[in-house]
Amino acid sequence: MTVDHMVPLEEAWQSGAWAWTAEQRRDFANDLKYPDTTLRAVTRAVDDDKGSKDPAQWQPPGSGVQCGYADKWIFVKSRWNLSVDPAEYATLMEMLGDNCPEGTLIPERGLTPGLGPAAIIGEVSSVGTVFSLLTVEAYAEDGSVAGRTSVDADGSYELTGLAPGTYRLKFLGGTSGALDRWYSSDSPGQEPTPVHVSSGEVISGIDTGLEKPRLFTDIPPEHPNFDTILWAVVSGYITGYPDGTFRADTPVNRGSLSAILYRYAGSPAVPPNAPTFSDLTPGSDYNDAVRWVAAWGIDDGFTDGTFRPEEEITRRSLAVFLHRLADSPRVPPDAHIYSAYSDILPGMPNYEELAWLASTFVVVGNPDGSFGPDQLVERGAMARSLNFYRFGFNFPVIGTSPAPASTHVSVDAGVIPDAPTTASGTAFTDVPPGALFYREISWLAESRVSTGWIEAGGTRTYRPAQQVNRDQMAAFLFRLAGRPDFVPPLQSPFADVPTTHAFYKEISWLWSEKISEGWREADGTRTFRPAATVNRDQMAAFIYRHAGSPAYEPDGQSAFADIPTDHAFYKQISWLASTKISNGWTEADKTRTFRPGAAILRDQMAAFMHRYASND
Repeated sequence: MTVDHMVPLEEAWQSGAWAWTAEQRRDFANDLKYPDTTLRAVTRAVDDDKGSKDPAQWQPPGSGVQCGYADKWIFVKSRWNLSVDPAEYATLMEMLGDNCPEGTLIPERGLTPGLGPAAIIGEVSSVGTVFSLLTVEAYAEDGSVAGRTSVDADGSYELTGLAPGTYRLKFLGGTSGALDRWYSSDSPGQEPTPVHVSSGEVISGIDTGLEKPRLFTDIPPEHPNFDTILWAVVSGYITGYPDGTFRADTPVNRGSLSAILYRYAGSPAVPPNAPTFSDLTPGSDYNDAVRWVAAWGIDDGFTDGTFRPEEEITRRSLAVFLHRLADSPRVPPDAHIYSAYSDILPGMPNYEELAWLASTFVVVGNPDGSFGPDQLVERGAMARSLNFYRFGFNFPVIGTSPAPASTHVSVDAGVIPDAPTTASGTAFTDVPPGALFYREISWLAESRVSTGWIEAGGTRTYRPAQQVNRDQMAAFLFRLAGRPDFVPPLQSPFADVPTTHAFYKEISWLWSEKISEGWREADGTRTFRPAATVNRDQMAAFIYRHAGSPAYEPDGQSAFADIPTDHAFYKQISWLASTKISNGWTEADKTRTFRPGAAILRDQMAAFMHRYASND
């Protein structure tokens, strides 16, 4: 490796390259090896003469080589934001001005003297936190996010590539359950402490501690089921008591178990013909949940017409509930071998359900080797079991009218799977066969991306001519992605989206995936503007990011007469046209237009999403 390579590598190290990722180091090394003009000296004499002299003396003497050499050198310097000595800058400008054709790349590269990357590093400490779920953001003085990074598994983080300036650091708990906080050299809750970095400077020791919220007075962070209780509560499956307690040791009763499973299933509509029980009246606690449980055969109640919601649940009863909730999966004949519990034996009552529950470890046995079929199920243990039911095996849930496997749509990292292209009939009375976008809206219903509205008479409508708001758009994209396993943060990323918002989970997922980061307001808060309508150009940006922001470069000519190449979403709209997700309109003068400022209607949105998912 020649001196030409060694000097910039040393310079990069001094400018913070030691904090780069392996991928960044690899890319930097590749940038130094161009097949046409490798950054090397023209002669051995020049190479030997350079040594570690001022960069202004690094250029080769031959004018025919200098232009290409300097151009590549500028590219590397600019891409990696390496510091540029004023003498080096002056020499480059003079040399390129004398020897290179017009159109020098210096202004386009943005090369300016004296700039170099800075870095801020530190550690995060927190009790019982999965560090990889944490994020660190650096906010510039104008309130914009200048850098963002994830925390490593050991609690360390590295914010690299920062321009010289003053930053405020925010540590985000995300789905870990830890509370967000600004970096402060004093105690938590104080004003953020600014961190100033100079060109090429690396500031270390910017450490902080994050706390998990004490949601309940009786559940400290060191509680053995703290994380699963937190998950169940944040997800809305289990609630606490008005006095601020959770009461993890309190047994679960039949009514509360029905409510937990009903919420877990998404609180679906209760069939009109669902059974009723003499000890439950309309509007009473658990009524809808119990009727839904009974309608889907999860539990039929008792022969005397009662449900007995206050009766406490045993592990045997829980096994029956969960086994039926999972659509009664077949239990292997040797399931008892996997459980190895002395009190689960073939031929005993509910053996099949108990063997299934034990073999899946949704419920774990006792230290003495017994399973305890008649042991009561406590609320803390219920949170743990529901969490493992969801994330351990991801069992299906009956009673939610899921779409057949062939119509399930999941979009990840830019891969768009096939979607159905035929419709078996729409569930919406206002979208009859033959209506515009009938096929697409029918697919949307079958795929459960949109369930529409239930009107006063019990009919279901889609309202195809209604405009789409931003919060509804978040829900559509979340469902189109296959309803990802996502636990929303305890603190909303947006000032105008409270955690109680109907689509809070979907909106915060959109933010976590960087599909939408909202607006930065004058007071420094971030807003989503959930009630604002979605225009067609914004829709293009949403779908492009939802697809993983594919590697795509427009050809410099717009597909639409009303989309200039300097339009804010020119790239995204061009990608939409290239994939035939949107064809726009053909106007009277035969030009094609996109109408970027027009609001998206619900029927148009169905067409966008169907084409996106099927890519037909």
